[in-house]
Amino acid sequence: MDLNYIKKIFKSALTLLSAEALSLILATIFSILLGRLLGAEVLGIYSIAFVIATIIRTLIDAGFDISIPRDALSGINPRSLVNNANKFKIISFAITLIPAILLWFSVSSGFAIIIILIWNLIISLSSSYKSLLRANEKFSIISRTEALFNIILYSILFSIFTFTDLYLIYLAYLLTEAIKLFVYTKLTKQFLSNDTNTIAKHSYVELFKNQYKLIIVNLLSVAQYRIPQFSTAWFAGDTALGHYSGAMRFLTLLRIIPGTILNTMLPEFSKPEPKKNKLVQAFSLATLTGISISLAMYFLSDLLIKYTYDFVDAVPILQILSFTFLPVSLNLTLEAFLLSKKLESQVNKALLFSFIFILGFSFYLCPQIGAMGSAIAALSGESALTLLYLIIILNNYIKK
Repeated sequence: MDLNYIKKIFKSALTLLSAEALSLILATIFSILLGRLLGAEVLGIYSIAFVIATIIRTLIDAGFDISIPRDALSGINPRSLVNNANKFKIISFAITLIPAILLWFSVSSGFAIIIILIWNLIISLSSSYKSLLRANEKFSIISRTEALFNIILYSILFSIFTFTDLYLIYLAYLLTEAIKLFVYTKLTKQFLSNDTNTIAKHSYVELFKNQYKLIIVNLLSVAQYRIPQFSTAWFAGDTALGHYSGAMRFLTLLRIIPGTILNTMLPEFSKPEPKKNKLVQAFSLATLTGISISLAMYFLSDLLIKYTYDFVDAVPILQILSFTFLPVSLNLTLEAFLLSKKLESQVNKALLFSFIFILGFSFYLCPQIGAMGSAIAALSGESALTLLYLIIILNNYIKK
């Protein structure tokens, strides 16, 4: 095993992880307070707004967080990449605005979602600049910037959430992210070439043709991860959704560990001289991490719920979801490798199968056993996806 490679991955991942961990720890504490003081129903409404935002952002982001580092490392003008990405995102925001509002009204009410959708666009624009920084391995710059703005954001949120007005909470997200976007434009200025002869401008249709496979990858990934929450909302109500969201918060919190490893591995996988042993090492690391955290979450589930949300019904949900962490961790690693090799079509087929599996299973189980049915569907679907990814890699690489 290449210890230098493992050390490099750990060092870069820990740099990003510090900021991600701070963000999700603060977000978890905030959601716990929101749930304990205002109840499971308010927590459910608060959570579903961000679920909708995440789904819509997959369409707006269009996989540029993957293609920008990959294309920048292949020599394409960075300014061209960022400009085209952000033009695409702004137009996509306008196209998806009405469908997003209609989706919101299918599970809740009020127009607070508009604030979140504007925040959604801004955070997507910021991600273009962050992707360029990742391509240049400026992980420490990203980490410091994210940490600073997370402290600012949650200082505001902890001050205002007792007013029980979700509009104020959503507005705090919006204003903080707008300032952060401005900062990222300044931080990436040195990496943006002013050579206008190499800046290629593409139409929205051209960009869509280039990105549509990655759009489908991201959309299916988010849909299969979030469809259990929608099935809970539709078939079991806001209170059950609050229980599921509370349990899911721990999985989301710990998901940053394989997520940050993925962000550091993608540039490595995308380099012209890929090595098969890098995938094996990354897979071994993801397996060890996944097993350790899954077991810890399972055995601590009762204490985690008791001393946080205090939703008794969330304990069995968390116990089921705890074992979902292992396949999720493996899937992030395997998917990063496959996308770095431009195998989006095969990834999409696997994701589509997994999505249909989770959709059908959650729609069948949730009306019968509530949120636990959604958790079982999530575990089964993620496990099936792991198997499919392994089959694709075996067919394309290991046997060659």
